[in-house]
Amino acid sequence: MGDHEKSTYALDAAATHLMYGSVWAGRELDQNDSVSAKEARAIARRVKRGEKWSPGRLREALKGLGRGIKKFGTGFKQAKEGS
Repeated sequence: MGDHEKSTYALDAAATHLMYGSVWAGRELDQNDSVSAKEARAIARRVKRGEKWSPGRLREALKGLGRGIKKFGTGFKQAKEGS
């Protein structure tokens, strides 16, 4: 598997795990973070199929995905400290 394929797989996996993790934890994602995760998965599918995709949309999806992961992790940290 080449770097391009690994990156696409990692993008899809990060978005998928953020979405499923929020369900598992019973914590709803912020609407913007949810949209970013869905967009990241859509872009990953386009890349896998060899379809056109926009670097700008990828950049925004990555930023949103990173923001969502950070918020999700921070919520766990706060819960642990407050326990």
